[in-house]
Amino acid sequence: MSISKRSPWIALIALALLTVACASGGGAPQGPPPEEVIAEMVNNAMSMLASGDVENLMAMYADDFASDQGMDKNGMTQFLSGAKDQGFLEGMTTNTDAMTITVDGETATVTGVSVEGAFGALTLGFGLAQRDGAWIITSQTQQ
Repeated sequence: MSISKRSPWIALIALALLTVACASGGGAPQGPPPEEVIAEMVNNAMSMLASGDVENLMAMYADDFASDQGMDKNGMTQFLSGAKDQGFLEGMTTNTDAMTITVDGETATVTGVSVEGAFGALTLGFGLAQRDGAWIITSQTQQ
């Protein structure tokens, strides 16, 4: 069989394979659900906080971050660095067992994150936004 006689068959086979791929969701692979990604992010952030890794923790915060105590990203960085320098983060524990995550499109709310240390006990909440394909912390509240 010559190439010109095979061409229609090759086109039909390619079309059939494309149809099967589209029907089976053969597009771009789907990642984990956003709730799972956010839970891992918050757990990593709490581990960084407990270990005093303020620099890498603050890389998870948006430049336009704001807390309910009136701190921006720079203020939060200074506050956490001071707490670390004064030993307030030593022996700190975190608990995310009561954490709830609510996703609404490209924004999310996290509540029920507990931290305890020399400073006392706090329950924190976070606002997040998806920017450039990644989740980033945009706000923080004490609950």
